[in-house]
Formats: sequence, structure tokens, C-alpha cells
Amino acid sequence: MGDLVPLNANGRLLGQLLKKQDFPVTELKLKERKEYFMFSYTTNTVCSKKITFNIEDDRLRNVVFHAGCPGNLLAISRLVEGMKVEEAIEKLKGIPCGNKTTSCADQLSQALVQALAEAIV
Repeated sequence: MGDLVPLNANGRLLGQLLKKQDFPVTELKLKERKEYFMFSYTTNTVCSKKITFNIEDDRLRNVVFHAGCPGNLLAISRLVEGMKVEEAIEKLKGIPCGNKTTSCADQLSQALVQALAEAIV
């Protein structure tokens, strides 16, 4: 499984000491908040090396694949923009790429599952 690094809006790791004006992160459960979370996920066995994304009010925002097939990954990013996180997981999980058992889309679904687990404090 990839490494998920939750970041605040300034790119600092969550858990670092932050001033209140830096980023309004609270330790509320994801489903109970009107919050903004930024994540960075290191992928495994696919062409893309990293995926960054935001979760805002249970919806995906600003999905960026770093490296990989630019056209296809830009298309995925645009298609999931604003989509509910649970819907994106359901649509993308288990998609293979060639003879691999995973794909960049599947890695995004894994990142989202891990993000939900990490964000529920």
C-alpha cells in the first residue's frame, strides 16, 4: 500500500504545530465536518509516482497524478473533480492496467480509502 501523507493548505504535514491562522484543521470525523483536507499518496507498481488531491466536504478536488500517461490521467482527474469520495472509490477500485493487477485509477481508489481512514480521528 502506498504512503499517504496528509498535508495542510500550506503543504505542511498534519500533526506539525500550526498557528490557527495557518489552516483551520480540527479533529472531527470526516463525515461531520465542513473541512478541507489535502493528501499526497505514493503509488505502487504503476507509471504515476504520486497522486495529490483534496477532500472538501466529502468531494474530490484538485486531483493531480505526478508522472504517468498525461492524457489519460488528466481525463481521470477531470472526471472525478467534484465527485463524492465514496462514488469515486466504487467506480475506480479494481481496474487493472495491462497485465498489472492495479492501475493509476485503482491507486487513486486505494489512496481515497486510506485518506478516509486517516481523516477519521
